[in-house]
Amino acid sequence: MQIIFVGIGGFFGAISRYMIDRFIIAVHGGSFPLGILLINVSGSFALGFFYAATIDRFNVSSDLKLVVTIGFLGAYTTFATLSHDTVRLLENGAVGHAFLNMSASLIGGLLAIYLGMMLAKAI
Repeated sequence: MQIIFVGIGGFFGAISRYMIDRFIIAVHGGSFPLGILLINVSGSFALGFFYAATIDRFNVSSDLKLVVTIGFLGAYTTFATLSHDTVRLLENGAVGHAFLNMSASLIGGLLAIYLGMMLAKAI
């Protein structure tokens, strides 16, 4: 049954990632992978928040934790896509954009995890 829970969360996480990325590309263009950057940072924030909230504040079932963390957020955030986008930027000679993409994703993700945890502890 746990595999089903992870699959359900993953289904919605992957669809959310796709739709948000397509929307951001439609609004801002595709020269920089802003959608994946925002997805990875917001997913990191959500993971930090959910983790801290369910450890310190709210008692939720292990099945719900699987749906949200491994399922939804695991499919929503995507390091593989981040890496692929960065390699594409490098192949196109956009070394500065490649560096910005990797560093902003890493630093933004770490900061977002921390802020999510701090917010969950504060409320």
